[in-house]
Amino acid sequence: DELLSYEAPVNDLIRDNSEKEIAKTEDSQFMKAVATALAASGKTVTSSDSTITKANIVSLLQQIDADQLRAAVILMNNEQFDNILAWDHTVLGDSLISSVTVDGYKAPTLLGRKILVTNKVDVVPTTEVYAFTAPEYLGNAYLLENDLKFDLMREFRTLRFKSWENIAAGIGNTKAVAKLTITG
Repeated sequence: DELLSYEAPVNDLIRDNSEKEIAKTEDSQFMKAVATALAASGKTVTSSDSTITKANIVSLLQQIDADQLRAAVILMNNEQFDNILAWDHTVLGDSLISSVTVDGYKAPTLLGRKILVTNKVDVVPTTEVYAFTAPEYLGNAYLLENDLKFDLMREFRTLRFKSWENIAAGIGNTKAVAKLTITG
């Protein structure tokens, strides 16, 4: 009865939520692979600072750059990224600090590396920041079908659905991943 009261198409709502859950599972599985790579390589940095600093990020990037690779991507959650907004002109420079104060930090890079910010704090905790090489030096990811598959069956007042994707991914270079843990 409750589903009958929805004005929005129930199929679309279920598909959208299902797609988000699949994406979360994919991200969680990727982070498990990252943890395995880190256990093999030992490329971790620990900081007793209470928040992210420029020096912390440089130490993180050096974990990859020291192995004749180049860190290309920095990954953190949005709460940790917000701490960058507190950096002052001695870190960001006078010209950038005025725009950060008005508009926030909008640059797509930080220290010359692409920055990825996620809201999935259960996948990337606030105390963790990651660095990765460019994808061609990290590993492979294959999408075996072009789209999420979704099927919904209605039978009287019962809805049954399933959704799936066929993908494969792996980290082929354990030296292509590094992690910063902030403990303060």
